[in-house]
Amino acid sequence: MKKFSFIAMLLFLFVSVDVQAITPIKILKTNIQAPQPPETEIVSTVRAHIDVNKYREVKTQLILDAEGKPNHYLVYLFSQKYHRVDFAKIALDQQFKVLNVQQNYQLEDIDFKQQPGIRMEHAACPDSSVQFIAFAPNDIQVEQDVTIDVASAATAANLKTVKLLKNQATRDSYLNYLTCPKIQGNFYDGDSNPQLFITVDGVITADDIKTILKEKFQYRTTNIWLACEAYNNPMLSAVIDDAQTKKFAAGINNLAVGPSDKAGACAMKAAIKGKPMQASFNACYQQYDIQSDHWGFGGNGSDNFWSGGYVCSTSFPKPVIKYDHKDSAGRIYIPVQNWSDYSNDIFQAAPELPPCGLNKNSSRSWIDIYNAKTNTRVYGFCAFDKNINLKDIWFLPSTRHGQVYIIIKDRGCNKSYKSNTISW
Repeated sequence: MKKFSFIAMLLFLFVSVDVQAITPIKILKTNIQAPQPPETEIVSTVRAHIDVNKYREVKTQLILDAEGKPNHYLVYLFSQKYHRVDFAKIALDQQFKVLNVQQNYQLEDIDFKQQPGIRMEHAACPDSSVQFIAFAPNDIQVEQDVTIDVASAATAANLKTVKLLKNQATRDSYLNYLTCPKIQGNFYDGDSNPQLFITVDGVITADDIKTILKEKFQYRTTNIWLACEAYNNPMLSAVIDDAQTKKFAAGINNLAVGPSDKAGACAMKAAIKGKPMQASFNACYQQYDIQSDHWGFGGNGSDNFWSGGYVCSTSFPKPVIKYDHKDSAGRIYIPVQNWSDYSNDIFQAAPELPPCGLNKNSSRSWIDIYNAKTNTRVYGFCAFDKNINLKDIWFLPSTRHGQVYIIIKDRGCNKSYKSNTISW
């Protein structure tokens, strides 16, 4: 009896381990309703032709040809270690018999056009007050935990936040919310490649970003994605150039699940706290990630999460000042000679930036005058509203002679422009 019990226990353990090792296969819908084999038959076909146990999860869609007849199974292959998805194509005849298998398959128009849900012309914001999106389609604890943590940080900062997790993380929901006019932050934790990223029910492609989200971010939205190779074209140019993101962080190579999640969440929470985003991202990477993870970080917007939709790709020449005159009150005038080189945009009112004393509607750019010998601030201007105001810079000296220079500080883009030094 004891011997039988021991053998039974060994068999139970063996069977349990074997069951745990079997990779699940999920059948995804497309936007075309058509007869297809039973799910058990589809799963058996995929298992017979793909070594699915090399992957964390496998999903498949039946793709039809232009006549509505079977063309192929599109097979999603999710990495066990990385935020990565690869694809295979199992070509079919009209009786669902396998013709051939193509590994490392690049999706084509036939695959994109049959993704479920809305078409590009139908995307619409469900709630125009939403400011932050936290999106995590995978049922992986670390991904869910860090996404919820980031969402909580956004909510604590009084950002209207929507969480799209697991079964709520659909293609429709994401595209609709991403079109909302006030989105300041978008945190994605899932799987990708340079061509697309994953939702719970399908994919969103670089072409979707280029079309549905064209110019939607207006340099005000910060995107941090736990997504392998998304910081490569075509996705890179779609997010930075077409959608006009403020800042974009994603994987250049494969990002390891776990360390990269913690680094990405740390960076987004630091951004929400108002810390400089590039420096914060580098610090979070050093603290949490591994050296083999290579991220990209860029974008033409401000390095400040809370600033407006500023275009920061343009730099201006250093200001050239000269001694002009001293008035009857003793004020010395030092106009900027190349004032017209500066855009009026950098002197717009910026109520979203810290105030200047009681002035909560001060200029985006401030001008400070410094003693050239001590580098101490002498005087400043924080309410200029156009570039021509640079001709009217003055200060009241405390000594008969001295030297000064000015710094124009573009607070929106975190850029400074230091002038030459003049004497009086």
